[in-house]
Amino acid sequence: MVTATGGKNDEPYVFTLKKGSHVFTSLSTPNPNAQGVFEGLVAGDDYTVEISQAVGGCTTKVVQVQIKQETEYKVEYEVKQVTCNGDHDGSIEITTTSGQTKLDGTQRKLTYAISPRLDRFLDNGGKFEGLAPGKYYVIVQDENGCRPNEIREKGQPTATGADIIEFTITEPDPLSVTVRMDTVEHESCAGSNDGKAYLRVIGGTPFRVVGTDNVYQYSKDGGATWVEYHSDGSGTLIDGLAPGDHTILIRDKNGCQAEATLTIEAGSEVTLKLSQGKYECVNNVIKYVVEASVEPASAALNVRYLLDGVAHNNTRFELDVDLQTNTTKSYVISVIHKVAGHGECRKDSAPIVVAQRHRLRLRQIRSPA
Repeated sequence: MVTATGGKNDEPYVFTLKKGSHVFTSLSTPNPNAQGVFEGLVAGDDYTVEISQAVGGCTTKVVQVQIKQETEYKVEYEVKQVTCNGDHDGSIEITTTSGQTKLDGTQRKLTYAISPRLDRFLDNGGKFEGLAPGKYYVIVQDENGCRPNEIREKGQPTATGADIIEFTITEPDPLSVTVRMDTVEHESCAGSNDGKAYLRVIGGTPFRVVGTDNVYQYSKDGGATWVEYHSDGSGTLIDGLAPGDHTILIRDKNGCQAEATLTIEAGSEVTLKLSQGKYECVNNVIKYVVEASVEPASAALNVRYLLDGVAHNNTRFELDVDLQTNTTKSYVISVIHKVAGHGECRKDSAPIVVAQRHRLRLRQIRSPA
């Protein structure tokens, strides 16, 4: 815009814009005109404006005009996806990477609009939060309505080539955990606290993926402690469970959690009973004989016995006695009680110590003739 003073008071000025020696015609406003306003100019330093009055008799004035282009500015953006399935916590943050200062030395002021309200520009520092999954557009502009000369996604080597930001907010699959009921094993012996089970875990965002193994974390104490859970094969065995109700927590890399419950039944209260051992002659060999039984007696049909860890097919134990080397022998008798759905309950006796014995020898004594 060019203004003028002086000359004939009752005669308007005529402003003519030239580029070089020619009247510049590529304008969005008339040329010449009486207002001194010329729009649609490109940057350049070879513009002149001639100011005259048709009959005023004044000499035409020529003014040199330089049109400068405002400094370019560039932005980058970073998108954060939804943390857990069903949440609305996606976000985008836009930062200026160059061109913060304008030609006049002042700071460029940016405003931002996000779909679906691309007509509403906000002075929010370039951050939009609380975004649900979906596709979005963001327009960035300064106080002159100029958009960025370059837009780049953070971490990407090349610019997008557009003057509008287009991005998508996604969400992970739901994190899910269930107990594989066919793998639940209830407590073996009362007080052993050895219930166990396998889980089925899918979805979410694993801490890491190695081949077919998705790695999560689990807690069986309400989140006080966390242990790695591996999904490959049968998965990680959850063991050491006492009788009662349990809630197993699973969490993923984003802190999303899921839970599964199971009930562990109390174990067997079977007790091994042994008779007082005694030495007997069995098939002409000295044996130390012990009779085994269990309490409650109702469990007798579901038990089996072991002698030093080897299966024994009845309740009578005929233990070997050393008859030659004066060696004391020691034995352990065990009973295993098995109830469907429970681990095997094994009860061992205290060591049974069998002292050595000497063979019975007969000597013939002849009578005097």
